[in-house]
Amino acid sequence: MAYAYQPRLTNYPGDTQRLQSFNSHRQNNDEKLTYTIAAKAEIRTTTDDAIYTRSYPYPISMKYEVEKQIRELLDNGIIRPSRSPYNSSILIVPKKLDASNENKYRMIPLREKDIEKTAFSVNNGKYEFVRLPFGHKNAPAVFQRALDDML
Repeated sequence: MAYAYQPRLTNYPGDTQRLQSFNSHRQNNDEKLTYTIAAKAEIRTTTDDAIYTRSYPYPISMKYEVEKQIRELLDNGIIRPSRSPYNSSILIVPKKLDASNENKYRMIPLREKDIEKTAFSVNNGKYEFVRLPFGHKNAPAVFQRALDDML
């Protein structure tokens, strides 16, 4: 497919070396996901009242996968058990996704006072995100701002 306008990418001197210097910081699948202290994400709400959405049932055939994902998120320090008055329902998408691109958002921690706003519940408990969850409306902007600040 041809486009009428194709932007020209410009390489600046030192870009390649600068990017290669981060290779040692890349995550392997068997490593715990790291995070940055250079930025913290905030979640603004229009009211101080807790927003509670009831949890919707999901197929029993997905129970094992949900528990596996929860265990993985807990092990990586991305979520923690919660007693928050907030609650969201989970949405199960039964297809294979390449989550490597989504993991970048999970490197940004949430402000302590905003963590409770990310609470969700499943059959085996209630949890909240400690780091920026994928799918958050402002996640791309927060991530880009953090990158700009670091570079």
